[in-house]
Amino acid sequence: MSPDATIDAPQVFVGAGARIAAGTHIVTEEFILGEGAVIGGEVVVDLAGGAHADSRLLVGPASLVGSRASINTCREVLLEAESALSPGSCLFTHSFWQSILDGYHCTFEPIRVGESAWVGAGCQVLPGVTVGAGSVVISNSTLVDDLPPECMAGGVPAKVMRRGIKRPLSPEQQLLRLKPLVQSMGETLKAKGCPVSFTLEVEETRVIQLSHSGQTWQFDCAKRTFTGDAEDRIAHEVRNLLRRQGIRFRPYAWDAGYRGPLSDA
Repeated sequence: MSPDATIDAPQVFVGAGARIAAGTHIVTEEFILGEGAVIGGEVVVDLAGGAHADSRLLVGPASLVGSRASINTCREVLLEAESALSPGSCLFTHSFWQSILDGYHCTFEPIRVGESAWVGAGCQVLPGVTVGAGSVVISNSTLVDDLPPECMAGGVPAKVMRRGIKRPLSPEQQLLRLKPLVQSMGETLKAKGCPVSFTLEVEETRVIQLSHSGQTWQFDCAKRTFTGDAEDRIAHEVRNLLRRQGIRFRPYAWDAGYRGPLSDA
């Protein structure tokens, strides 16, 4: 956690490899940051509207809260595993200002962002909304109603624009996508001063095997698991290159912060 980030919560759990960037301030009753999850810089989590027994922020493993996001936790906000809030997004678990005696509504309800869902930059998510697993919300949209799984939605208010955006691939189709990716990763590592040998095993396994300095690691793209010898800078960099293609591996705790050359790794 960055030295100038602050957490003000009676109950806190931060999982292995999770990170909180500079300028982020978190105030809530319960805060859980899962393994490998990341909260960007200048994020504000607050209790505007008052603390409550259900005031909490739960960020699932390998999830992302982008920089300058604002999350109100008068009620529970749950981000499931591998979900993402892009920079500048705003989540509100309360809706109040005008008096209920004048006929206005006052709402306090939780928010849920499903597994692998992605909320675009500058979006607003209003109280009680559930974003279905695997869905995508276009930037600068406002969500006032639940979204079904694996859809694309956008607008003010957001409407479903496309359904079934997740298209399962056969093992053969996955392999066709992995082959050029493996070649590109090898070229990137060489450009950083680190020649590395790759082998892509038989089609049924979709395993990327990495060898370097007598050590071997395996990235099982079917099971999304990482195994091998003691990790070094090269293994972390390959993880980072695969992450940029949306492929994340368990265990999620790893070092994604390295940005220098690899010639001495």
